[in-house]
Amino acid sequence: MLNQLHKIINRYFEDLPQWINTLITDPRQKEKIVYKLDIIMFTGILMYLLQLKARRQIKFKLKRPDQLIDFILETDELKNNNLKDITAKYKNNILLQNITNIFGITDLTNLPDGDTINNCYKRIDVSEVEKVIRKIINKLIRS
Repeated sequence: MLNQLHKIINRYFEDLPQWINTLITDPRQKEKIVYKLDIIMFTGILMYLLQLKARRQIKFKLKRPDQLIDFILETDELKNNNLKDITAKYKNNILLQNITNIFGITDLTNLPDGDTINNCYKRIDVSEVEKVIRKIINKLIRS
């Protein structure tokens, strides 16, 4: 699934991080920002795609690469793939490198936790997120 996501983003949405950072006003205090807005948004997207049922699972599933690979192996879609061969790579924190490759983020050293994502999402203007969604739809229609 992450491989397909990487292909889709590279083909259609290589400018997505830029769209997020320019079209959505960051409501947080500038001096207290640890994670850029695109990182928070992409972590939320991963949470949705991996079907995490609670924000606190980010701490256990996405921040701990050894547990994430076990979680991915449990999903029906990936059971047939030979992912056990790459478990060691994920346990060496290659996960963050893969996420940076998928989303085109260069300065990622850690993922935000669920509370950080929630606090940011609560304060973001929905109409600005809709602008990004419209750009995504327009890009798909014109491709």
